[in-house]
Amino acid sequence: MPNFKAEFVKRVLIDEGKRYHKNQGLEIQKRLQFHTKRIYNARSEQVSADNSMDGQLTIKHTAYQRFLDIKRKVRNKKTNRLNQRRYRIHNRFVMGHYYGIANRLMFELTDDVKDAIIKDLNAMSNG
Repeated sequence: MPNFKAEFVKRVLIDEGKRYHKNQGLEIQKRLQFHTKRIYNARSEQVSADNSMDGQLTIKHTAYQRFLDIKRKVRNKKTNRLNQRRYRIHNRFVMGHYYGIANRLMFELTDDVKDAIIKDLNAMSNG
């Protein structure tokens, strides 16, 4: 019998990695009108899974992307006040998809999904 639980975990991680890449890319293109090509193109995601229930979603990006998300103080030249500015392109997506993965792994493995995965695995192994 195929290990449908491991396949389910792998499919969830692949799907969430693609969603993360797409959603974050849209926000990068919207928020950053400067140097977006390097930040946008340097991002990648990879899923590694084995036959156990473990899986790992690895997301790579430039370090500069992370620093853009940190609040920094900027002095307004007209009013001489300090304002905090940041580009919300990292933490918002990482944590949002982290909780999305946890939610999907807890609640989406229904009997229908199980049957569909087993059917797909049997079709792949039979030819």
